[in-house]
Amino acid sequence: MVVPPEKESVLKEFEIPDEPEIGEGAREAGVSVRPVYPRVPPPLTPSSGATTLQRREKNVRSVEFAYPQNVYEDMSKGSASDSKTWYGVFNLRRIKKALLKGLRVILKAEK
Repeated sequence: MVVPPEKESVLKEFEIPDEPEIGEGAREAGVSVRPVYPRVPPPLTPSSGATTLQRREKNVRSVEFAYPQNVYEDMSKGSASDSKTWYGVFNLRRIKKALLKGLRVILKAEK
């Protein structure tokens, strides 16, 4: 990115220093600069200590449907004036959107 010369002086004024400045009052109170590291949770281990357990995802959203997908496909091939047709089309669209968003789709088994 090319910076025009008149803007270059403004950018130099706001450079971030390597270490923050500490005032006299803070120094007298014993404030010092130290690095801050992100907290990483330890891996889970069972009481026997055999292997490491995997953490589960907390918020896995799922969408549940009353019928299998082929039933909705059959419903969607009906007459345009029939409400079952629109119900089938609506649920097929919901299944596709859920898959695109990465949600877990639960379809009831065919009996």
